[in-house]
Amino acid sequence: MIFGMPLYHIGRNAHGFFAVGLRARGVFSIGLLSRGIFSLGLLSLGIISIGILSLGLISAGSFSLGLLAVGSIALGLFAAGAISVGLVSFGALSVGCFSSGALAIGKYVAVGDHAHALIAIGESVAEGSVYSHIGTLSSADMPRIVEWLDANVPSWLGWAKEIFKFYML
Repeated sequence: MIFGMPLYHIGRNAHGFFAVGLRARGVFSIGLLSRGIFSLGLLSLGIISIGILSLGLISAGSFSLGLLAVGSIALGLFAAGAISVGLVSFGALSVGCFSSGALAIGKYVAVGDHAHALIAIGESVAEGSVYSHIGTLSSADMPRIVEWLDANVPSWLGWAKEIFKFYML
């Protein structure tokens, strides 16, 4: 027993420090329906969560939702996946304030093959209301883009802007 909870429990409705079952709940849990700090399951809920349908601060899975989400379809503050939606988003279809991907749709910056944002940098198509660039960026273009980013991105998103600037350089 640890803090009144069994060290491990394996069963249909498992509840323990290590829980394995159809419905598992514990610090480390594995099950079809899994809840815990470290969770692995078909439907997974936890701080660190891995599953087909995953919800957590850090989540990975086919469908994932979290602060940091990675998966086929990812929704989160930071999202990466085939289809990703987030404040900072990376993926084949990427939607967010700062986006990068084959089809990147951003509020402030989009980088990809087809880019749509205030500042759009695209290989084939770039539609931007402040700045559009088709092709590869040269080092001479970067100071101008950084200046436009500083002028157009609100101060409360400064941290995300700096992360994206680091990615672009």
